[in-house]
Amino acid sequence: MQARDIMNTPVIAVSPRATLVETAELLHAQGFTTLPVVNEGGRLVGIVSESDIAMARVTRESREVPTQDGVLIGVIPYTVGAIMTKAPLTLPPGTELPDLAGAMSGCTCAGFRSWTTPTWSAW
Repeated sequence: MQARDIMNTPVIAVSPRATLVETAELLHAQGFTTLPVVNEGGRLVGIVSESDIAMARVTRESREVPTQDGVLIGVIPYTVGAIMTKAPLTLPPGTELPDLAGAMSGCTCAGFRSWTTPTWSAW
């Protein structure tokens, strides 16, 4: 079994120019915790996670993240490009699962991406 057999397709991705509110809403709607970030040419430039967005919103005083119906509210006007993890570790779709598991156990990544053509969202 290979990575392509267990990965989500089509890939739903966001632009580095997407707002955090747009991205949080997309994560919530899709039930994802992490999204790939791709440039206009379709090149992977990073990943963004729920925790990245939450940390951008958390204030030093309260450490609370306001939500409404499970969606973050009042998120400061950063773009995804300002908070994303740049140059994430990736493997090709043909990677065998034992190799994938080995790579995942050796990193501290929140999500792991096997790259195909993205479906554009939050442009």
